[in-house]
Amino acid sequence: MRKFLTVIIASWLLMPSPALAGAGTGTVPEGSTVSNWLKVYEEFDLERFIEFYATEVQFTDPTARLDLRSRKQLEETYTGIMQRRYGGNFKFDVERMVTQGSVTVLEGLFSLTWNEQKATIHFITWLDFKDGKIVRQLDMFDYNSLQRQIPGYGAGAT
Repeated sequence: MRKFLTVIIASWLLMPSPALAGAGTGTVPEGSTVSNWLKVYEEFDLERFIEFYATEVQFTDPTARLDLRSRKQLEETYTGIMQRRYGGNFKFDVERMVTQGSVTVLEGLFSLTWNEQKATIHFITWLDFKDGKIVRQLDMFDYNSLQRQIPGYGAGAT
């Protein structure tokens, strides 16, 4: 695990790659599970989205104060996110993707529209897979930047 973290840190901080910088979703192999997961997320397709996850998934996003321990909890949370809260377009621009074994880490920009206002924020997502399903996800999104770009974001969402 320590070796993997070193590789990730080195790839982000020490070895910037011109091939990856600004390459967008081209860094995610087309047709891969991760590519399909991103596409379904952007399409707001909750039914297909939730199928990427194992029944016993651990989903943590300390930046959004989320600590979910099952696919059922994840589905309930994302029902609110996808059907009520955002109400606009999602777009991932993956700048870097590091994969080792069953772990994939994505870094990039996440864009959204809410009440006709647009924002772009930095994100990092860590995905652990087992038997083709996500068993652990750690998200870190720059929600402070989102609040600066769209003051009142999420307020009054139904």
